[in-house]
Amino acid sequence: MGFVSGAGLAVVLCSVSSPNPLYLPLSLGASFQASYITQPYLWMLDNFSQFNACVIMCATTAIGVYWVNGLLFLLVDIFHRPQALNQFKIQPKKGFDVYDMKLLRKVVINLLTNQLFVVIPCCFIYAWLTERGYGFRVTREIPSAGEMFRDYVRFALGDEVIFYYGHAMLHTKFFYNSVHKIHHE
Repeated sequence: MGFVSGAGLAVVLCSVSSPNPLYLPLSLGASFQASYITQPYLWMLDNFSQFNACVIMCATTAIGVYWVNGLLFLLVDIFHRPQALNQFKIQPKKGFDVYDMKLLRKVVINLLTNQLFVVIPCCFIYAWLTERGYGFRVTREIPSAGEMFRDYVRFALGDEVIFYYGHAMLHTKFFYNSVHKIHHE
């Protein structure tokens, strides 16, 4: 992949991603086919079935990026109190005491439960769909810049639609009271 197409793809990948600081190195690595992206990918394909590789790659990427990003924001809260960042918060008056270990333990248990019962099953569903031709292409050939662009745009649009309607469903009376209320505590 040439430098111009790789740089253009990196810009697109970063623009369709959430404001997560980890997407920049991942996007740049994928765009320029860096060995820290391609070697683990090829190792997974060599050592696991396509289905298992898809589940493992989706789960580790989603969970790993989530935790590293969350811990970076926790460090900001601990070492650089977010008064300066309050202007960017949706709920600036709602705080989180990072030194309240009981609350922190509750949040961690809630996150691990969500990841175990939401993220991992979603990865199995995605791997099942991928095996049937509805997901991304899982082959030893690294995708071209055009294919990555197309897939990231599809992902961004699909993610927004699924998140919006899924979150709206969680705010119905049944799901909010029995499942989603914990998220808002």
